[in-house]
Amino acid sequence: MSVRDVVIVGAGPVGLAAALAVRAAGRPVLVVEAGAADRVRPGSRAIFLHKVTLEVLERIRPGLGQALVRRGLWWGTRRTLYRGREVYRRTYPPPPPGVLPASANLPQVVTEAILLQACAEAGVEILWNAGVTGASIDHDGVTLAAGSDSLRARYVIAADGARSVVREAAGLRLEGPRTSSAFVIVDTAEDPTAPLPLERVFHYEHPGVGFRTVRLVPFAGQWRGD
Repeated sequence: MSVRDVVIVGAGPVGLAAALAVRAAGRPVLVVEAGAADRVRPGSRAIFLHKVTLEVLERIRPGLGQALVRRGLWWGTRRTLYRGREVYRRTYPPPPPGVLPASANLPQVVTEAILLQACAEAGVEILWNAGVTGASIDHDGVTLAAGSDSLRARYVIAADGARSVVREAAGLRLEGPRTSSAFVIVDTAEDPTAPLPLERVFHYEHPGVGFRTVRLVPFAGQWRGD
């Protein structure tokens, strides 16, 4: 069995960004993904890219941060309301031309498409339909059961989500607080005849929805309510 230098499990935004970082360091890398290349990704998912994320992507792949900004939406106003009464508002000036903004807001599928294109240009190898079902870790590396094959790597990066097989094999647990609360996220298209102001709005204890908390966030061409 040949030994790979670096294998990344998961072809979401984290896995693809990690692959670009490995290539920027001059190392070969293979990404293995359980889904197909044309897999359906419903919903907007991770829509918010912070400036520091854009800066990292721009550094490891020049032009990538700006490419995401061009496809995304920047909003400069934040508002917070408590029981229908505004308690906070702040508006930020737009960034100068060529400067990365504080954030870019776009659907995750668009982010992934841009990252995939960058990976192809950088020489990242991707193996689709190869879900990792097991990982055996020793002092010299990791053996992965991926699809119908076994892969051996000196280093493995786990980017396979909340139910990571690799993380479980390594005995790593998710840290931090957890909640039993239920959440609803709704994506809606912008009404071109009556566009809303481009601002992020938090409603704490909104009286119109049983005093629940509601957040409205615009992103490229759409709005998210949760």
